[in-house]
Amino acid sequence: MSFVLKVYTVDLKSIAALYGSANSELVKLLLSKFSSEIVQINDWNEADINAETALQDIFNGSCSSSSGEIYAQVLELICKEIGMELAADEWSDLSMTWIMDINMEASLPMQALPIPENYPYVLSIFNKSADEFIENFRALDYEPAAMSQAELWFQKLEKEKKDLMLFFY
Repeated sequence: MSFVLKVYTVDLKSIAALYGSANSELVKLLLSKFSSEIVQINDWNEADINAETALQDIFNGSCSSSSGEIYAQVLELICKEIGMELAADEWSDLSMTWIMDINMEASLPMQALPIPENYPYVLSIFNKSADEFIENFRALDYEPAAMSQAELWFQKLEKEKKDLMLFFY
């Protein structure tokens, strides 16, 4: 079974600072720029709120739902706008079990948001934790191509002093 991995370089502190920022201009931009993705999020979710509300919740500094899935999917749109997506094609054929084996807990840069119970599985990796991720992944002895791609990610992070957000679907 194939999974989709979306990877973004971001500044996790800047992402976290958006929670409760009341940045209405960024909300308008996201709603406009990602309107088709927002429709898809609404179609795929069974949450008690829609993607627009989840986005507003983040910028208002509140959570009106316990559904972490919808918040994580909206958070991905924020990362897509503020960060830069990295290639992750070498990871699509790997089993999802590697993320459990690597022993790094699901995490969001906005601590007040609920962690998704299902998909996406979200992992925030601060630049300073990159070595731990690489070391744990190497110990699993997985695909060399995926390992090479991960090493390229972290070289880029080191050079740009950025962090990493991973979304697994």
